[in-house]
Amino acid sequence: MSFKLLSGIWCSRIRMAAIGLSVCLSLLVSNTLQAATPPSPTNPTHPAIVDLANNLKNDPKLIYQYVHNEIAFDPVWGSNKGAVGTLIDQRANAYDQASLMIGLLRASGYTANYEYGTVQVPLADYQNWMGTTSFALLQAGGMCVSKQLGGSQGQTYIGVRMEHVWVSVDIGGVIYHFDPTIKKYKSRPTKVALATAMQFDENTFTSAVTNNGTAVGANFVDGLNETALRSNLT
Repeated sequence: MSFKLLSGIWCSRIRMAAIGLSVCLSLLVSNTLQAATPPSPTNPTHPAIVDLANNLKNDPKLIYQYVHNEIAFDPVWGSNKGAVGTLIDQRANAYDQASLMIGLLRASGYTANYEYGTVQVPLADYQNWMGTTSFALLQAGGMCVSKQLGGSQGQTYIGVRMEHVWVSVDIGGVIYHFDPTIKKYKSRPTKVALATAMQFDENTFTSAVTNNGTAVGANFVDGLNETALRSNLT
């Protein structure tokens, strides 16, 4: 990590603290020091990481999609689980999701590293991701976060500004940046009543497949009308 990057984070914290965000002041020293130490292990030679990288065809795009789509977000700050722990738990914070992605990329032969900084997430995207416009949960997890204000009077809540970790990777001599942590979800449709959708009526079905010779016990049914059964199941 370069000094320039650390310096940028330090200045960002001072600037946000200066506008009254005491949470940033309380985390100023501890998190900056934490960012200066190597984050959680990427474990690029661990068999589970190597196997998954191979299953993802050692493809950076597929690796990104796996971490982005399969690993849920934990709203806490700091390096906690590492790549293998994240793979096992299938949920992690930004540090550890970056660790998993970096581990998979390194296992695939790419040069990948952590990136630190402050990001601004539009309010609609943040609400979609977290399910709320409140960032109290992030603050409770030790994250340095604040409202992003805008609008004609500069007082409209338009987004969230927060400290974040993501991934950079060298692909063919070009540096690309990936953020697997911030998700965008699609709402599922309302539950479908399968019986109604299939036009299934239990009484009609039972009448069609049974007859006077049908024996019904606690754990068995014998003597069903096989022809009617096949007809009603197709």
